[in-house]
Amino acid sequence: MATAVLTSTPTSIDDAEATTNWTGDTFSLEPDIKVEGSNSVATVITPNAGASQEIYVAGTWDFSGTGVNDQHLRLWANISFGGNLQTLANNGWQIYMSDGTNSSYWTVSGSDAYAGGWVQFVIYTGDTPTETSGTLSKAAITEIGMRFKTLTKPRNVPANAWFDAWTYGDGYVVTGGTSGDHLAWSDIASVDLTSAYGIVTQEEGVTFLAGDIQIGNGATTTYFTMDTEVAVYKDLSVNTGLYKLHGTGSGCNIVLADSVIQAAGATDITRFDFDMSVSVNSMSQTGSTLVRADEILYDTGQTATENKYNDCGIIDHAGADMDEGVVKNYEGTANTSALIYSVAADPDGEMDGMTFTKGTAATHAIEFGILSPLTMTLRDVTCDGYNAADTQNDSTFHFKRTSGTVTLNLIGFVGNYTYRTDGATIVIVVDPVTETINVKDTSTPALNVQNARVLVETAATIASGEMFEAAVTSLTQSAGTATCTTTAVHGLATNDYVVIRGAQPDEYNKVAQVTVSSTTVFTFTVDSGLSSPATGTPVVSFVAVYGLSDASGNVSSTRTWGAAQQLKGWARLKNTVSPFYKDGDIAYTLDNTNGNTINVVLQPDE
Repeated sequence: MATAVLTSTPTSIDDAEATTNWTGDTFSLEPDIKVEGSNSVATVITPNAGASQEIYVAGTWDFSGTGVNDQHLRLWANISFGGNLQTLANNGWQIYMSDGTNSSYWTVSGSDAYAGGWVQFVIYTGDTPTETSGTLSKAAITEIGMRFKTLTKPRNVPANAWFDAWTYGDGYVVTGGTSGDHLAWSDIASVDLTSAYGIVTQEEGVTFLAGDIQIGNGATTTYFTMDTEVAVYKDLSVNTGLYKLHGTGSGCNIVLADSVIQAAGATDITRFDFDMSVSVNSMSQTGSTLVRADEILYDTGQTATENKYNDCGIIDHAGADMDEGVVKNYEGTANTSALIYSVAADPDGEMDGMTFTKGTAATHAIEFGILSPLTMTLRDVTCDGYNAADTQNDSTFHFKRTSGTVTLNLIGFVGNYTYRTDGATIVIVVDPVTETINVKDTSTPALNVQNARVLVETAATIASGEMFEAAVTSLTQSAGTATCTTTAVHGLATNDYVVIRGAQPDEYNKVAQVTVSSTTVFTFTVDSGLSSPATGTPVVSFVAVYGLSDASGNVSSTRTWGAAQQLKGWARLKNTVSPFYKDGDIAYTLDNTNGNTINVVLQPDE
């Protein structure tokens, strides 16, 4: 069993080991009814029916400021007269602060809410009080206490109320464990219990969390594992953003396996941040579920596979491996995304098999940030419930780049692959295959030929699903931009290449890179001053592969093909010195499922 070390712990208001600071009645020490240390303080609460009684710890505290010095008060109490209290709605049990003249009261329980026994009540002093008496000066607090309002008078017995371990604070930092003996929640709860902080407690196999829990503090070696367990953040009156589980530092090592962490509360206040982004040495989260988490932050190289995220806030992928993750019911503001990917690397292999199911809000599945690359691949991703139209607040993808062309390859994708863009041109390629032309000469063994020009184009009139070879209805020129309208839907994307033939004047005829205007119109660059419109019988065909062969003799192109079809072309090397080669012809049937690698041999010509 590893030993947890807790630092930055809550500050003591009074540890109930003496009655010195307790006021409001006669107090005594009680060694048998307590939550920590040697004693609690005991008293008798006996207000008349319809009246109230206050007890408090005297001292001096400065809780002034706007959300800076306000604190979470954590007060343990146990009473035997719960049935005599007013109800929760009638403010039966309250925590209060006073400056000696003015007071603020926060209702925490009542006869219909208190089930008996020790309870740690938590309130945030920055929240609006239930009741006030005057204007409290938080800079000059002299009393922290409880007020009891009764419906009937409690019995006058030797003691009917016990108080222990009153503190204030947000949580603590946990260190400890070794590579062979990791910390567990039980180790942390055991140390917490000795001081009754109430941040990590356990009951009947469930871990309850009630604050900011930081695993690791920097370089201090820390190992923590949660394996096949359930942890629940309590539904308490805490400040928004208090609840956190985060790892920190180069010495920090965290393993979460087959476990559940969830927020019990129904409000956003009780959501918890899950932050593994602060220089954690290692973090592995597998087969686990986060329910009603708020911000979820990962880091490059971390493992976060086969996890479920239900009704959570935005997930920052950050380069972690999130294969097979399930994200559902993200309910953020309109036009935000369940997951953000803004890393200068292709996410291929880091989101394989993920599933996104939209909630009721108009949100996206994935946001690709301005740092994400221009070419990306997602494999076997399912997106359910997103809008079938582009440019919507709930289109599937949101691209944050404002310029350039982004190509997203979707392999085995299920769902609507729609998008919204902040300005970049988006090309979505579904189930792409790669066509590779390898150019060699006839030597033995055959040598790769570098810098050979390769052109592969469609070979015949298209059938259904094939890329086009089509006649042109009009071809015009203005200021060096040619506009081509085809007789059939061209299926092109901006930056694709085409071959134009049969036009007059001849300067229209070329291999051109296009900009798409509509399903039947595209533009390309020509010399300005060409007569317009073009005459002749122009025909345009799609270019499947175009470019110079690399050092391995290869030219490649990757895209989607709707059907197998005939391709034709050539490879040629125009040297000014030996060796000289004849052009090599290319003709084959494209495999639209697996792609092709075609070898072309150049014959000597000298």
